[in-house]
Amino acid sequence: MNETALAHAYAGMYHANLLAVVGRLDDATARVADGIGQARREGNSLALATWAVYSGWVHLAAGRLSAARDAAESLPPPQPTGATEQDVHRMLILAEVAAHTDDRNLLQQTANDARDAHCIGSPGQRRASAYVLARAAWYRDDVHEAARWLGDISLLGTPLFPHALVRLILGARVASAAGDAGLRARVLQATEVLERERPAVPLLAAVAGYARGILERDAQALMAAADALRSSSRPLLYASAAEDAGGELSRAQRNAEALDQLNAAFDSYIACEATADARRVGRALRRLGVERRIVTHPRAKTGWDSLTDSELTVINLIAEGATNRSVAQQLHLSPHTVKTHLHNAFAKLSITSRAQLTQLMRHSDEQSANHQGH
Repeated sequence: MNETALAHAYAGMYHANLLAVVGRLDDATARVADGIGQARREGNSLALATWAVYSGWVHLAAGRLSAARDAAESLPPPQPTGATEQDVHRMLILAEVAAHTDDRNLLQQTANDARDAHCIGSPGQRRASAYVLARAAWYRDDVHEAARWLGDISLLGTPLFPHALVRLILGARVASAAGDAGLRARVLQATEVLERERPAVPLLAAVAGYARGILERDAQALMAAADALRSSSRPLLYASAAEDAGGELSRAQRNAEALDQLNAAFDSYIACEATADARRVGRALRRLGVERRIVTHPRAKTGWDSLTDSELTVINLIAEGATNRSVAQQLHLSPHTVKTHLHNAFAKLSITSRAQLTQLMRHSDEQSANHQGH
């Protein structure tokens, strides 16, 4: 591939990332789709894998947790020889998805990968893996362990990724809960950086106000931040601001206002399939005498219903006798991605060979025909 094409791909990725950072997620999503299409047409597996990283970040920022997971899982898992930059991005995205969706096994796996990367990785990889370990500790309610891992992380980082705003809010929550003066000072410093933009970027200003509201335990500031974030394209950030506002209002005995905020947070979390967060807000609502049920229909863990659209497309072609290479060419995917989809599908269907797949599909077709006959 020539240098001009590579430079064009990287410029496109950086542009998509900046669009996501400032909250223009529809534009970022379209830019990523264009980039992926271009890389597939060129048969450029290097650019395709890097676009998958940006795709994961954009989906995560937009609260599309299943799509973020699919994007990250299309990348190869870390090798024992050491984590690459791509591995670290994969790990970060999957850790966030796991914590939001209450997938403890996935979170444990990413924490294990992060621990390995932290031991032998570059300074950048060590910082990223420290964040994963902080996120896992916060999920377990181990506040001081979370504060310890956040100790040497740059809260914003360069280049700025959309995830940096989430990292800053976690830093504020941990600093407040642990009473960590050093972390608190770093959070305030980062908020000043966000507020320095001229002209002001509404999303960045809202997140800066949100972080300050957490540190000051200021219900009004948190309500204002939630209000500013409501119209943003960052539903998980909005829901967490509404949740924190609800918590402070509840502590101030302003129960009617607290219920408004907590119900809104609950609805937003449910819309994103963030079941772990919805459960937590459900407990806060119960303390205020309101019962909310989580009536999501999460994807099954095994069987046909557990397969993603991508996995289903791949195994349908494989069952018809196509090779991995021909599937890759037909769907404009890298051979590695096809192999990953096939591996995941086989595991979910509890099979180990193509012959078993053909047998299983025949059986499924017969069942379906019998059902229609009745």
